[in-house]
Amino acid sequence: MIEKFIYSTHTIFRLFGFDSFDFSSKVETITNSSLEIKKNSLFIPLIASRDGHDFIEEAFEKGASLALSKKNHPILKKISKSNLEKIIQVDDTLLALGKLASFHRSRFNPFVIGITGSSGKTTTKELFSIIFLEFGAKYIVYTEKNFNNEIGVPFTLFKINSETKLAIIEMGMNHKTEISRLTKIACPDIGFITNIGPCHIENLGSIENIAKAKAEIMEGMKKKSVLFIPDEVLNKEVFINKAKSFGIQLKKFSLKKSKLIKLKKQNTDGFELEIFDKKFNWNLAGIKILENLSGVLEAMNYLKFDKEKILNGLKKFKAKDKRMVIEKNQFHVINDTYNANPDSMISSILATEQLSDKKDFVLILGDMKELGKFSKFYHEKIGEFIDSTNAYLVISYGDDSKWIIEKIKTKQKKHFPIEEIKDLILFVEMNVKKNSFILVKGSRSMKMEKIVEGLRDVK
Repeated sequence: MIEKFIYSTHTIFRLFGFDSFDFSSKVETITNSSLEIKKNSLFIPLIASRDGHDFIEEAFEKGASLALSKKNHPILKKISKSNLEKIIQVDDTLLALGKLASFHRSRFNPFVIGITGSSGKTTTKELFSIIFLEFGAKYIVYTEKNFNNEIGVPFTLFKINSETKLAIIEMGMNHKTEISRLTKIACPDIGFITNIGPCHIENLGSIENIAKAKAEIMEGMKKKSVLFIPDEVLNKEVFINKAKSFGIQLKKFSLKKSKLIKLKKQNTDGFELEIFDKKFNWNLAGIKILENLSGVLEAMNYLKFDKEKILNGLKKFKAKDKRMVIEKNQFHVINDTYNANPDSMISSILATEQLSDKKDFVLILGDMKELGKFSKFYHEKIGEFIDSTNAYLVISYGDDSKWIIEKIKTKQKKHFPIEEIKDLILFVEMNVKKNSFILVKGSRSMKMEKIVEGLRDVK
């Protein structure tokens, strides 16, 4: 990733506690990729599947002004003396990236909305973004794609400039303290919790611990600022207690109780709504998104944002890549392959049932990851739920997904190991009715999009 980052090298040295008397050299961009180095870049080597420190010398060859490095990293012994003078040694380059983002964010004064939750974060961020873009695109910064981690959040914050009036920051995590670090970098003026569910329960151990990890968002918020939470959020007391200790105001949202949005009628392709007492046709299936939409409207109302601009923005909202996107060929394939957890799986199945007008439909479901010792329990819960739907055929794909199949009693069912994707496609071709609605969903690592690609070729 690369962003503009215009500072003197003197400023950056001083930020990390080192003296520098070179006021002439400057940095113009910041990047963690040696492939994106430009003249006067600041290179941040991160340690992941490959160690970015191995590319420090290359970064200088491409014209980098500065680089960070982990203290006493072995690569420093191989760096030329002239380039060593352009390296700032830190305890942890990832944390240093956050420090740079925090410094940059502190120089400007945009209104910041922080969003987290077990699922629905990206869709909620898109809802906020599409509405606020009515303000003018040059004034808005928001998380792109799913860049919501300790790398993506800093690079989103680097986009902020003197014209930025609003930043919408999505924050993800899979371990405790991650949201704490991100919120302290972003310093949200208001926070938004989409929901609490078993996503990442493998690492966090319980729903309560997940709630505590998400509640960390308050640690970077000012006293008397506002956190929006679902009225029926799991482990609500976690948020109530933390809000008291941090002086944060809680505002609850609920589709059922909302005075701003009312569900009038469900259609096969969406809902007839009433928003601000005006009829509004929402052309996306799935009631879960309406829950978070009710929260977005509560937040917009709190901010006194113009109602006409809200409605104009919502009219432009569309499903994003790999999120309930319908591809029509021999079948109506619902590409929801972006990711999966127990809550989002149920939500997508319900949306598929809606799209099919409660007629026969097919489910192709892959493993849900990061459930650890709870995996069997949650996959079985999905199987039990499917038995109450109108699905006529359920195909599981992977390892843990077999527990979905084992729990289903009233449907046709078939399991395929991960190496039998071609057999799965052939089975669908031979056994699924033409024009059937087919949901394809599983965790990101399952690469369920390959199934979607295979179904495109079915004649």
